[in-house]
Amino acid sequence: MEQRVRCFQAAKCASVRGPACIGWSEGARVNARERRRSLAAIIGSVFGVGIAYGALTPLLSLRLEAAGVDSLVIGLQGAMFPMATLVIGGFIPALVSRVRLLPVLYTSLAVATASAVLFPVFPSLSAWFALRFLMGAAGTVHWIVSEIWMNALATPRDRSRLMGAYATALAAGFTVGPLVVRATGPEGWLPFAAIAVGILIAALPLPLARALVPTLPPHDPVGMRDPFRRQPGVLLAALLAGLLDAALFVFLPLYGLRSGLDASDAIALVAWFMAGNVVFQIPLGMWADRSDRWQLLRLCVLCSLLGALLLPILAPDGAMPSKPLLAAMLFVWGGTSFGLYTLSLAILGERSSLAELAAANTAFVMVYEVGSVSGPILAGAAMEVAGRDGLILLTVAACALFFLVERLWRAERAAP
Repeated sequence: MEQRVRCFQAAKCASVRGPACIGWSEGARVNARERRRSLAAIIGSVFGVGIAYGALTPLLSLRLEAAGVDSLVIGLQGAMFPMATLVIGGFIPALVSRVRLLPVLYTSLAVATASAVLFPVFPSLSAWFALRFLMGAAGTVHWIVSEIWMNALATPRDRSRLMGAYATALAAGFTVGPLVVRATGPEGWLPFAAIAVGILIAALPLPLARALVPTLPPHDPVGMRDPFRRQPGVLLAALLAGLLDAALFVFLPLYGLRSGLDASDAIALVAWFMAGNVVFQIPLGMWADRSDRWQLLRLCVLCSLLGALLLPILAPDGAMPSKPLLAAMLFVWGGTSFGLYTLSLAILGERSSLAELAAANTAFVMVYEVGSVSGPILAGAAMEVAGRDGLILLTVAACALFFLVERLWRAERAAP
């Protein structure tokens, strides 16, 4: 078994920048079955983690609001996850170069479970800051290791489709999470117990992956600066994805309210946007595996730009108000916006060797989280200055800046 796994990894290492292998040997067919089980286990685990963390965010916000905590403090609480990512992310490549990936995943899930059950035990604000940071650190480890795992086992012919399945599971988990809080209610220990159960569920599929666990090269990990030098375009796309997703998720309801919608219809804007997040990723991945991934990514940026321009036109007080068209537009916009994450992750794996994957995926997640932190701040500032259309101006400016910087990089590479 170990020999077959090593052979698979050697083939993967050799084909990272080359064409996909044609045909499989008898032994490789066994590896193909093990590969499917390994990938399914990681995707299932990501779904469970998505549910848990998708429930935690609204739960803590509701509990803190009910306790009379200031909105600024609630916002700082929400920043603990990305803060943890930025603090510990740089240590993860060294960790996964020395410890096998499966024990790292189990440990991260154990830490997250313990943190979840400690929230009702220590109900002070300072303890919740610490616990949320700890859960953020554990979630970051699971997030990065899962992406390393997926990219290590992906092949050129199915990489985007696999990243689409991964992104779909993640988005679906985050969508289900708030429904868990709705079912349990925000009070008492029950919602925290449900979150802990969700994390434990994320561990259940992992034994299926034991037969084929990616092993990264044992030499020193690639430096964290290397991905920024080698793949600036991919990391810029990750930054844009984080900025747009976070800004739109936070401020679309407010935009709806300021456009004349009631609270229920304003929240529905996010629901349509998130539905596109979930539905589009696998079809986008299948399309990307049969076309130029970077050109499709550029098309997704263009769709985000067009979505921003159409939003004020289709809004209730716009030139062409239409709820059905607005819902359809948000559905497509949400799918293509989150498609930036899916496609840039696939391109990252396509351009990285096994030795580079840990540093590349870590840099990718850290940059995405920088966008997630800065997006709501920039959108809030823009809406403070320009009213509700500040959200539109920020989105258009961010997409236009992406095209400008990408064009300058392309011109620089083409120069003799």
